[in-house]
Amino acid sequence: MTDFTLPGVVLSDAIGRLAALGAQTVVITGDSITQQMGYTDNVITQFDISYAVWANAVMGGRFTFLNNAGVGSTRSDTMLANMDEKVLAYQPDWCWMLIGANDANASTGTSAEIIAGFKTNVSAAIAKCRAAGVRVLIGTIMPTLSSNTSWSAERVYRVHTMNSWIRALPHTYPGLVVADFAAALVDPTSATGQPKSGYLQADDGIHPSHKGAYYMGLVVKEALEGITPKAPRLVASVTDTYGYNSAGQQMFDNPLFTTTSGGTNSTSGTITGTVPGGCTLLKSGTWGSSYGASDTVARADGFGNDWRVTVTNTGANEDNLSLSSFNLSARFAAGDKVFATASVAASGLAQWKGASFFVESTSGSTTYRAGALERATTDDPAAAVGTFFQGDHEVTLVTGVLTIPEGFSSFYWRARPRWIAAGGTGIVRIGRVGIWKIPAA
Repeated sequence: MTDFTLPGVVLSDAIGRLAALGAQTVVITGDSITQQMGYTDNVITQFDISYAVWANAVMGGRFTFLNNAGVGSTRSDTMLANMDEKVLAYQPDWCWMLIGANDANASTGTSAEIIAGFKTNVSAAIAKCRAAGVRVLIGTIMPTLSSNTSWSAERVYRVHTMNSWIRALPHTYPGLVVADFAAALVDPTSATGQPKSGYLQADDGIHPSHKGAYYMGLVVKEALEGITPKAPRLVASVTDTYGYNSAGQQMFDNPLFTTTSGGTNSTSGTITGTVPGGCTLLKSGTWGSSYGASDTVARADGFGNDWRVTVTNTGANEDNLSLSSFNLSARFAAGDKVFATASVAASGLAQWKGASFFVESTSGSTTYRAGALERATTDDPAAAVGTFFQGDHEVTLVTGVLTIPEGFSSFYWRARPRWIAAGGTGIVRIGRVGIWKIPAA
């Protein structure tokens, strides 16, 4: 799996510019639970089965991820060996560690030897970070379903012992933060240390489901809320636009949706109503006619309007809509570094399957994309529908940084909600949309 990096960006420049924008920079490291956040080829995808993605969403988008150093099937010794190249080379403000599930599975050595090796490796990794001025958040090891082939009573003992040690680490390393994922996911009444129902992926019983990742994100929020500053990521004025100041950094002309008409509704009667200026509403799937409505509604915080789409019925599994800008390619040049921010809310979630928010640019037959939140492509049969939000929610989403490719012909921001089946009402609102060009050095 390719590292989660910033394609085409000189690290020292990118880190400095992101810091100037108020971001807290993070490298995440660990095993496949971290790795599944996702990065493949030209697409930066931040899956909603990642605790780090949900932590960023529920904390107002205050973090920027510089690299995903998660490696599937790895143990603490490999994490330690990768620290210099995959973590410290990125000069992050934070390193978030989640490691130990595979150490607990080890078949070579006694439990005492395995636990001792884990402690030695993790202590050395923490010491490396602290020596480099990088703050550390470390998660406790999650419980595993007994249906997983690695499960045993001895493994439960190892995990319990390692977690007890992790929870005590702030006494040894003042300022270190522990995210107690185990406490959030374990069934407290289970005599075999089983997780709560639906919190892990049923196909393997070891990785978090969408639901589990969401609650892990809340654990990070609780741990970091008071010690990391909020980042000013959302548009605050109708004048912060390319049309008002073409030399500015915000490229979209209707960020607060105060121009409430003039958009394009391309849903062929599926969704009725108006589309905000500079925007397009599209559909994909087997929708029927008059299944919902599009309009704008005043935001409670006074920052203009939200673009609201209310869906009262859907035709089939995977029906989706695309709330998008017009093509903004004329405002960019190849090599520009761009990211997007937005306030996104969802309610009436019984028939939701997921959603995404991203920027994309096309060159020839290749589409380059950087996203803030994306439903995993493989469904977890144990997860309930409505896996995008675990209850009505409003979050600030911040995409990864996209480098505009050579020979590009298009650039858009898109929000794409999906539904699972016919019936039920779902409402999505998006507002304060910003398309930010990172300034040149």
